[in-house]
Amino acid sequence: MRKYSRLYEFINYFKDTNRVFCTWKSENPTDDQIILGYPVYSKELENFISEIYKSDLLKSDYLPYLYSLKEADYLLRIICTEEIKEYIEKAEFETIRAILTFYIRQQRFNEGIWESVAKKGIVYKLLTRIKELNDK
Repeated sequence: MRKYSRLYEFINYFKDTNRVFCTWKSENPTDDQIILGYPVYSKELENFISEIYKSDLLKSDYLPYLYSLKEADYLLRIICTEEIKEYIEKAEFETIRAILTFYIRQQRFNEGIWESVAKKGIVYKLLTRIKELNDK
């Protein structure tokens, strides 16, 4: 059995970037109010996050690691854009772990980031790269 086989089960889920990954809820919105709310993630996305926490993929020193890379300025400039997908294609395993951890942990500061990276196909790209690196 592959080390991350449970996570690989989510590859097809994240391949479809047109699906609804979350809805936004607001308490007591009024018609003339800008609705600012909080994300309510799909059950499948929540299950994926739970599986990530159960795995050994989260990197506790992810920020120092990312800042230590020679291309840190470039990487941190593109990390929340679709351009990151090209970077992921060539990234080493530890860098993939750090990028994945960045997205998981940044939810505290940037609500909705999980939806954003799922919609952009970044989560799909991370999972397929993890699979590629571990199936060698």
